[in-house]
Amino acid sequence: MRGYDRDQVDARIKELKDELSRARLGTIRNNQELDAMRAEINLLNDQLTRTGKIDAAAIVAEADRISGASGRATREAEEILEKAQAQSAELFEQAKLEAAAIVAAAEVAAEKAKSLLKIELDAIRNRFRDEQSQP
Repeated sequence: MRGYDRDQVDARIKELKDELSRARLGTIRNNQELDAMRAEINLLNDQLTRTGKIDAAAIVAEADRISGASGRATREAEEILEKAQAQSAELFEQAKLEAAAIVAAAEVAAEKAKSLLKIELDAIRNRFRDEQSQP
């Protein structure tokens, strides 16, 4: 393909895929952490149901921890997405510029070839005319 370095784009796509995989793993870890926190909350709810007592500070701390983990995961995912979008746009712009340069060079080469062919055609016509005018 013309207009971009295939190996460079393929390498960048691999990097982005790797980054997406890492983000997905992070999401899985965060979901596991949330599941563990939910299980702990259920355990505390069971304790409350059985005894009628529960440590309010522990509940508040757990809620804060859950909220913080969810917020971190959301921010990380947004940052990764923004970075991937910016890099994708940069690669696209670079490919457009390279394609425009290739088209411009091809147009210049085509004009030069056209001029040379016109000169050659004129020379052939002149030679043919000269040969026709000779007895």
